[in-house]
Amino acid sequence: MKTGRITDTILDRSVFKNIRKSKDKKNTYFGIGRDAAVINKKFNYVVSANATLGDYGIKNQIFFEIKRAIYSAYTNVYAECGIPKYLSMNIYLPVKTLENELKSIVTYIDEVANDLNLCITGGNTRVSANVNNILIDFNVIGDFVYDEILSYKDIIEEDMDIVLTGKIALSGTYLIVKEKYDELRKRYSKSYLDEVLEVENVLDVSIEMKEAFDRNVRIFHDVSKGGIYAALSRISKALNKGVICDLDKIPMMQQSVEVTEFFSLNPYKLLSDGAMLMVTKDGNDLCRAINEKNREAIVIGKIKNDNEKVFIKNGEKHYIEPPKYDEILNVFEV
Repeated sequence: MKTGRITDTILDRSVFKNIRKSKDKKNTYFGIGRDAAVINKKFNYVVSANATLGDYGIKNQIFFEIKRAIYSAYTNVYAECGIPKYLSMNIYLPVKTLENELKSIVTYIDEVANDLNLCITGGNTRVSANVNNILIDFNVIGDFVYDEILSYKDIIEEDMDIVLTGKIALSGTYLIVKEKYDELRKRYSKSYLDEVLEVENVLDVSIEMKEAFDRNVRIFHDVSKGGIYAALSRISKALNKGVICDLDKIPMMQQSVEVTEFFSLNPYKLLSDGAMLMVTKDGNDLCRAINEKNREAIVIGKIKNDNEKVFIKNGEKHYIEPPKYDEILNVFEV
């Protein structure tokens, strides 16, 4: 396709016609001649989050990376106590991109959005000589679930529980296995590796978040880039408190242990989409409720009044050093 804004014909044929429109007549959404969406709100606050496809340059996994990016923005809205409702996107395409590629991408985005009950409100689609790979920026907006916004200092107390939902290192392990499958098959069986490929469907945190909101939990952080070490470091900084965590309690697939060992990676610093940190007074009650929904949750640590970020491994105390980058960058050339 030619550089610049794509033509209205292509826009209508390969973008708009592949996105389901909301049946809500009170709002206006995308369309030729429409410059923005208008949403009739009954809540006082909205939550907005962004995520970008293309930051790791993993060219062969574009559809999983699209899903991961949408889920990332979706999860970040939940992490700020929002219920995700709307999705918009900016798509930047290399000149070499074919219209059929655009059509398949938009169709897939629509499928993911539909699975998450997200209404696509619009976006921008351009062909640019300045990009070598497809780049998509997603924005998710949601409704704030509580009546008022409280600062962390009004909520946080020493010895509050740190709950982890899901397993760490899953999405990173998935991407590595998909890209390095033949190399890994020299050591591991097909059935063993194929178990990892099923984790594509465990990125959704909505069930866990509903149980947390029902218990008035307000402090969350998604475990994504940089893994659990980065997430614990960030939540400690946001709360201006210390954390102590038992690494032996943190769940991960055995495949994550072995794949990271195979490539000399630290699984605690590896991409972990689908996992979430929650801080609450009664972590056991929250975990019990989530477990009853057949989802994973476990208390892994406590909030402390000092600023130390500590983990316990095999009974020994260590300090958490926030990773400078995600371990997956040691596998893929960007």
